Amino acid sequence: RFENPKLSHKLIIGGRGTQSEANYNHKAFTFWPEHRLLTIPIDLYEVPDGASPNTYGKYVLSGLYVYRVSLESGFEKLGVLPVYDTGNNHRSYTPWTRGVFINDRVYSVTPAIIHSAVIEDIKGTIEALPLPISRDEEVVPPPGLIGPPIPVPADPVEPAEADL
Repeated sequence: RFENPKLSHKLIIGGRGTQSEANYNHKAFTFWPEHRLLTIPIDLYEVPDGASPNTYGKYVLSGLYVYRVSLESGFEKLGVLPVYDTGNNHRSYTPWTRGVFINDRVYSVTPAIIHSAVIEDIKGTIEALPLPISRDEEVVPPPGLIGPPIPVPADPVEPAEADL
């Protein structure tokens, strides 16, 4: 109830250094209430067992974490979609990540790539679609797509005059 809120469940992800864009941008957090599904982008760092509480963790991966949530069970981790194109290369900075649910799939969307998976089998169904990269005002299609680059118009098109 809103009059007397209480913490029902708590989830700690990673060690010192772990961060999420959702900590400072509400658009990074996606919740689909009808299906009790939640996505959160995470840069995961892990601290070795027995390390000092002040020890920063070692980078492990960046991904879109997908959970099913309920008052009874708390957070059930369904899987993690990658954020980067190959090998979770942390040196390739992505300025934002968004989670999107459509039908039975979840999508991890970044400026460079979209990953998708079936919600009930994330690990076994991940697919990737690299997005076009703009170079010198020319849009380059992702590898595997056929066709010439799409030209970007230099000037807006003026509407034609019509005689009435």
